Amino acid sequence: MSIKNEDKKVFFVVGAGLLQLPFIDEIYSNGYIPAVFDMNPEAPAFKKYDDNKIIKIIVSTKDEEGCLKEAKKISERYKPVAVATVGTDFSRTVAKIGNFFNLPSNPYEVALVTTNKGLMRKRLKEKNVSQPNFEVISEFSQLEDAMKRLGKNYYVLKPVDNMGARGVTLISKDIAKSILKNLFDEAIQFSSEKKIIIEEYIRSFELSIDAIVIDGNITITGVADRFILNPPNFVELGHLMPSILPEDLVEAGCNVFIEGIKALGIINGAAKGDIRVRYEYEVGKEKVKGKKIAKGYVGEIASRLSGGFMSAYTFPYSSGINLMNVMMKVALGEKDIKIEPKWSFYSCELGFVSDKEGILKSIDGSYEAMMVPYIKNVFIMKNPGEKIIKTKNNVTKLANVISSAPTATKAIIASKTALSKLKVNLY
Repeated sequence: MSIKNEDKKVFFVVGAGLLQLPFIDEIYSNGYIPAVFDMNPEAPAFKKYDDNKIIKIIVSTKDEEGCLKEAKKISERYKPVAVATVGTDFSRTVAKIGNFFNLPSNPYEVALVTTNKGLMRKRLKEKNVSQPNFEVISEFSQLEDAMKRLGKNYYVLKPVDNMGARGVTLISKDIAKSILKNLFDEAIQFSSEKKIIIEEYIRSFELSIDAIVIDGNITITGVADRFILNPPNFVELGHLMPSILPEDLVEAGCNVFIEGIKALGIINGAAKGDIRVRYEYEVGKEKVKGKKIAKGYVGEIASRLSGGFMSAYTFPYSSGINLMNVMMKVALGEKDIKIEPKWSFYSCELGFVSDKEGILKSIDGSYEAMMVPYIKNVFIMKNPGEKIIKTKNNVTKLANVISSAPTATKAIIASKTALSKLKVNLY
């Protein structure tokens, strides 16, 4: 029979990828034993750390029961003190483990509604939180009728339960039925529940916002401008931290984000929002246009910190705040956590997208890209021999560059210059 060592405290982390690595580094450097779940034995955290430094658990992060089963085994030898994830959509696995061991976390039901866009939309509607009009469907025969009921010129089609913009497409009301059917089939293949959302398209700016939540108290940590292009797909080409939009638009975005966090019941951990903001005319009782007002709409809200290199890279580069350390303390149940900026810089992340397909021979120019002034990181995301497809979502980008500079213009120019140094060679 094994004997539990109470002096050895284990911190469960869901995900061993590149975006989770800074979080795992923080946990390890603070004396905790990271017990990390990931189905990929070659994941970055597993390759970096020896077996005697972290506990490697080869299991799918989607497998909630499987992860809990492994966590129970580990608890026989070590004392569980926390569980968390950053940059993944596996909040349900976090809640499953957290609820079982009575660790600081959200109720499972909250994790469920913040990882299923259909349930999220319904909950926000019940609480009268501003968002696009929508319908959840499971059959193509329902799609055209849903579009007619919504009565708009443009719509967004997306799976209810995936991330990274997989299967997300902009469509018009006049789209050919054959094309619409193909797009429906593409969207639904990315849904494990085989359901999709059809919602009105709101033409606007888009913000990515992070927040820390402790016992229901919400602190906005960072607000970034998202660069969403590559129509009809919604590919995030990058982001700029902090936002350079007018203050009233940023305030409107933060306000609706906070309303959404409360409506979804997020009480512990973190929240990440994709929020749309724009100016609209105030309409009076007689439907007469009045003054312009800033308006925010919830795109999506997740019960975790952002991915896309924001929470772990661009936010600390722009503010000096180690958000991974803050998230670690929140997961450990600490209450009095100071989040104070040390400096005010701008950080810009840009992704390398491909319009070609083939087998990757090499991506050259990373050294030259790193030599560009203000560049902090160059990440090559694909390996030689991998199949390269035209970029249609956020997980098929080839590389990412990140800058940090005293002005927004310098940060953007640096990242664009670094990106131009990268050259893709295909077989």
